Amino acid sequence: MAAQITAEQLELFEVLRGLTPEERGALAPQFKVESYPAGKVIFREGDPGNKVYFVLRGVVQIEKGVDEANATRLARLGRGELMGEISVLDKSPRTATATAYVDTELAVMGRQQVDALVATHPKIAAKIFLGISQSLARRLRSADDEITQLTKRLYYF
Repeated sequence: MAAQITAEQLELFEVLRGLTPEERGALAPQFKVESYPAGKVIFREGDPGNKVYFVLRGVVQIEKGVDEANATRLARLGRGELMGEISVLDKSPRTATATAYVDTELAVMGRQQVDALVATHPKIAAKIFLGISQSLARRLRSADDEITQLTKRLYYF
């Protein structure tokens, strides 16, 4: 049997901070805990996107590329961060590869649980989607800044 996450552990995640203690209590049973040793691939670019992951402990490296020898590191995500939400939201394949950089523990919610949450607890789902939207907006702004800097280096040097 997989370990369960507690409502108190959900306070760790910024995208879930808009929830009341009662709402976190209702949400907690929807998660299970998965552990990955350092170097273990959690998902690969192109895989079906059927889970969203929250980092409880450890570090996850996110890479995108043609193959392992030519991959570009996009991010290293640590405690309190979220990944896999894009594929769960748009029901498309994974956009990158996620690998446990060190021994890592993740709180995981499958697409079925997400869909059930929308049907049974729409207010909680709306708060979570707002938190995820805000997180994605911050990442997009950061990516825009990086693209601008790269463009400047390319054309002005």
